[in-house]
Amino acid sequence: MLHMRLVIWLLFASLTLAGCATHDSKPTNAAKGKTPPTSKARGANQKSTLAPTLQLTGKVASVNSELRFVVLDFSVGDMPAINQRLAVYQAGQKVGQVKVTGPQSDTNIVADILEGEAHVGDEVRQE
Repeated sequence: MLHMRLVIWLLFASLTLAGCATHDSKPTNAAKGKTPPTSKARGANQKSTLAPTLQLTGKVASVNSELRFVVLDFSVGDMPAINQRLAVYQAGQKVGQVKVTGPQSDTNIVADILEGEAHVGDEVRQE
């Protein structure tokens, strides 16, 4: 059991360092403090309300299908809580479910695969 934890920690640490070295993010309009353009075709009495999405979302950074765990990247937004369950989506279709177990390092956190499957690049979010 101790050997397996050491292997998981080494894998997690190496993925974290590799992810930091290759991460290239571009700020969104909201991050730059800009608002999206509005349409002038709207009537003067008609109001449009834009609400930010507060849904927790991240990406699958690494998968260990043999031990059924994933490393999740939440580089944009909040981190999930320990024991929180998240759905895994591939091309917009739900393909699995994970449970956040930790450990956490910077924007990465480990989760167990409960149902289905997960692949690198899949999106994870609250159901």
